[in-house]
Amino acid sequence: MSYKNHLSIGFNEVAHKDLSLVTPNENFKSFVINLEENYEFEEVFVTHSVERRPDLIADAFYGTTTLWWLILLSNNISDPFEELKVGTRIRIPIL
Repeated sequence: MSYKNHLSIGFNEVAHKDLSLVTPNENFKSFVINLEENYEFEEVFVTHSVERRPDLIADAFYGTTTLWWLILLSNNISDPFEELKVGTRIRIPIL
């Protein structure tokens, strides 16, 4: 399952299961679609200290936990509890 595939045409929304995130920023959709083209990535491995915790990974790389969704989008992760296990290789966008 891909978060990128959940982008609704005409809306700035990411939906997963019964939850959705709607943003008033119209550049959001363009940002997500062009993520691969506009940013370089650093590859890292998930350690015990950040297993299942995209918020902690975001804090380590960006100094804020609020960019957890960027970690998930960049790695096409829909369930961090199943997909962010120790030893998993993930990509971190360099902002």
